[in-house]
Amino acid sequence: MIVDESRTLIILRHAKTERDHIQGDWHRRLTARGRRDANLAAEAILGAIESNVELILSSDAVRAMESAEIVKLAIADDVSLVSSNSIYLASASDLMNELHALDDRYRTVIIVGHNPGFLELTNLFTGY
Repeated sequence: MIVDESRTLIILRHAKTERDHIQGDWHRRLTARGRRDANLAAEAILGAIESNVELILSSDAVRAMESAEIVKLAIADDVSLVSSNSIYLASASDLMNELHALDDRYRTVIIVGHNPGFLELTNLFTGY
């Protein structure tokens, strides 16, 4: 979770998925463990933040959207959930572009997607 004086960004990698899918990587779904883990992640997010999440921005890959939808249901029905194909397999630079393009009205955002881009993004923010 990245917080500054005015904004909070929660970086969430999708939960555990099936190993393969007959239609390819984009179609991989969450496993039962993944669905449980996504619920646990939502609980942890709720316990860690002081403001309301206003937007969940997710890769449009099946596993990321399933993770995002589970988190959305646990957080609040009125949270906006937006999918973007640009997040699927994005680099840290691509992800930063997505974040910079967001409307300034969003103060608390969860972004849901994939490694290695999410690890690189986290490293950019944390200095690792």
